[in-house]
Amino acid sequence: MKYKTKIKICGIKKFNNAKCVLENKADYIGLIFVKKSRRYIDFFTAEKLIGEIKKTKYKTKIVGVFENESPETINDYVEKLKLDFAQIAGKFDDDLLGKIKYPKIVQISIKEDDSEKNISKIINHYRTLNHKILLDSFDKNIAGGTGKKFNWKLVKNLVQSENIFLAGGLNSKNIKEALNFLPWGVDISSGVEENGEKDNQKIAKFIKMVRKYEKP
Repeated sequence: MKYKTKIKICGIKKFNNAKCVLENKADYIGLIFVKKSRRYIDFFTAEKLIGEIKKTKYKTKIVGVFENESPETINDYVEKLKLDFAQIAGKFDDDLLGKIKYPKIVQISIKEDDSEKNISKIINHYRTLNHKILLDSFDKNIAGGTGKKFNWKLVKNLVQSENIFLAGGLNSKNIKEALNFLPWGVDISSGVEENGEKDNQKIAKFIKMVRKYEKP
C-alpha cells in the first residue's frame, strides 16, 4: 500500500516558493524567525506571506521556527500569525516548553557520538509530552538548515514512529536512502535551494520523489 510520508519544506520567505510547496501538496511549510539565519523572515513579511497562503485552497500546516526565544515572544508570534506549530530549537527545557501554549515541534540535534539508546530516551520523553520531534544534524553555530547529513543509522529504528521528522542534509540525491528507513516525516531546507535561494524545480522534484515512494 502507499504510505503518505509527511513532508515539511522549511525556510520559505516568498509566496512564489510557498505557492510551489502548496501546489505540490507538502504537509508543512516552515518560516524561520531566527535572525542569524539567512532564511530569516521578519514578522510583517511573514504576516503578509501567511495572508496570501490562507487565501489559497490548500490546508498546509504553517510552522514557525524559533531558536533560544522567550515563551512570551513565541506565544505572541503563534497567536498573531495564526501559526499551526512552533518549532523549538536551540536550548530549552520542559519548563520553557510548558509555557508555550501552542502545539510544538521539538528540534533535537544529533551528534556523531550520540547513541541510539540515548536518542531513543530523549524521543520517548518528548513523545510522552505529546510533542512532535524533528531530528537534525548538530552544528555549534546554527540550530538547523546546515545542509549536513548526520549518521541516519543512529535513528533507523526510531524514525518510523508517529510524529517524528527526519532532517539534516536531505536532498533529491539521498532521499531514497532516507526513505528506506520509512520515516514518518521528512524535513528539507538547503536541499531545495540554488545559490542560497529556494528553487521551485528542486522543491517540486523532492516532493514528487517522496510521494512516489511506497511502503510495503
